[in-house]
Amino acid sequence: MTLSPLKKIMARFREDNSGVIVVEMVITLPLLILALAFTYEFFEIFRYQSIRDKATYVVADMISREAVVPGFVDDTYMNNSLTLFNDIVTDNGVNQIRVTMVKFENSNGYTVPWSQVRGSGSMQQMVDADIQGDLAHIPNLADGEWVILVDATSAYTPFFNVGFGNNIPMASRTFTSFREIPKICYGPNPC
Repeated sequence: MTLSPLKKIMARFREDNSGVIVVEMVITLPLLILALAFTYEFFEIFRYQSIRDKATYVVADMISREAVVPGFVDDTYMNNSLTLFNDIVTDNGVNQIRVTMVKFENSNGYTVPWSQVRGSGSMQQMVDADIQGDLAHIPNLADGEWVILVDATSAYTPFFNVGFGNNIPMASRTFTSFREIPKICYGPNPC
């Protein structure tokens, strides 16, 4: 007999559904917010990389069309190339670009006549050994052909901490051939 009132209370409790919406919201709202933050960061990483790819191509294309002072670029030109890159990506991040001329000759293989780096980061000027070690990522060239290789690096810092980590490294690389002239030298020195 003493269990009968307890059974009635339990039956009423089981049938009472007031407050269910609040409990469901407390469980699902954090998951929904986490899913939205993850989706935002996921697409923001792709946008960030896409802008860098396009800016890298613009710098390479600009140099490939250089014919105002035929045949060479200098320190001012390279500094302005980094400024242009930064203006295109518009994020005030720490960006670094490297412009490298790559030449192919049947007798010597791939060589680096010159390479210049601008911005802060870990990239160094390329040398012949770097190209020889990276032949899988170098296009096939005809004898005497030159191409422009532009590399860019930066780091993406997520707005939300959803498991991607901090300062995700981003790298872009593009090759292009010359449009107006057969090669470009660095400074007024012959190359």
